[in-house]
Amino acid sequence: MLYEIYTAIMAQLEAADTTNQLKGIEWYNVQYESIIANTPRVFIEFPDAVPFSQVSKDMRRAQLKVRLHVVTQAMPDASGVIKDTTAQAHEATAAMVHNAVDGQLRGSASMLNNLQLTG
Repeated sequence: MLYEIYTAIMAQLEAADTTNQLKGIEWYNVQYESIIANTPRVFIEFPDAVPFSQVSKDMRRAQLKVRLHVVTQAMPDASGVIKDTTAQAHEATAAMVHNAVDGQLRGSASMLNNLQLTG
């Protein structure tokens, strides 16, 4: 079940990334804490156990939390300051990701009722 949701989110992000800006979209489960190759990347996380409730004999329902990590390279210059243009580029990437999934998944019949975006 989570894999279908993961691939649906990935498809939405790939469709929204018309300039091929994203270098990767991956499943996040704390395994990438210190290793991030090319940026920008999006990591899709399912942070909590899925709390199913039985609706009928053949159907279960769950409210699912999804967290998207938008990772960009924001390196400080020699004085230790991250330039405004770098921060603005990160914000633009995060906004593209947010816009790609928020309206499509939040308003759909999917289980993504609690979409959290971090970036």
